[in-house]
Amino acid sequence: MGISRRSECRRSECRRSECRRLECRRSESQMSEGRRSECLNVTKKSTTMDTDDLSREAYNGILREAEQLTHDLTLHYGLLSGICKNETEYLDKAEKLTKEILQAEDWELDDMFWGEPPEKEKLKLTLLKIIDNIKKIKQIPIEQRHYD
Repeated sequence: MGISRRSECRRSECRRSECRRLECRRSESQMSEGRRSECLNVTKKSTTMDTDDLSREAYNGILREAEQLTHDLTLHYGLLSGICKNETEYLDKAEKLTKEILQAEDWELDDMFWGEPPEKEKLKLTLLKIIDNIKKIKQIPIEQRHYD
């Protein structure tokens, strides 16, 4: 896994998304060589992500789109981030999940939405929009995506 070179992450305690060290708030030029090395090693060891690590494009295109339909759908996409190593893997798994939901039978949708599934047509439109958003996001080079 490569080291993220984002200017900031969404976490208040860190500038790099994968690093949880308070020392990383300093710019690399302000850190001692030993501290910089330690920080980079912690960054390399991180193996999972969460929704805070997603670019604005991915967050808005998937999570916010899902939230417009139902919070229950958003939960599935949010949990998915915890088993991914990076945004590329997340986008691939989110696309796969979306296609699986599109093919799900009524009883599966009932289970997935804890007995209160959304209207099938609205769900289908939302899922198709998410797939379209994922395709658009994948076309944007990672270094051109925006991170908070």
